[in-house]
Amino acid sequence: MWGHARGYHRPMRKTFDLRVPGKHPDRLLDAAKNDIRKYIKRCRGRDLPAGTHFWNFVCLLGVDEQTASPVHPQQLTERINALIAEGATTLFIAIDPQATARVYKNVAEPWSPDGDATGIDAPESTDD
Repeated sequence: MWGHARGYHRPMRKTFDLRVPGKHPDRLLDAAKNDIRKYIKRCRGRDLPAGTHFWNFVCLLGVDEQTASPVHPQQLTERINALIAEGATTLFIAIDPQATARVYKNVAEPWSPDGDATGIDAPESTDD
């Protein structure tokens, strides 16, 4: 794929202008949201490097690069709509896909249904 190693990802850093003469701002907004969804979907379809379980997306969203703040990927559309409601005429989005390994809690201790990590009942203390 264009000379890049398999699994290579390029972060999305884009500024969308929502005021283009001859184009309706709502259509430009829909196109921007569609570009974002397409990028995330395309990244999720890529092969994961060995030892990782899923793609994590670090997202920044704002009117410009200086005012961009971190956003959870599930809240992108909601935050975009909030920016537009505030009167924003441009959108800056940066999405950096990162292959991430799942972190398990208490990996060293096996799980048991009665809540005891070892599965062996601890001796009761007697206070005499």
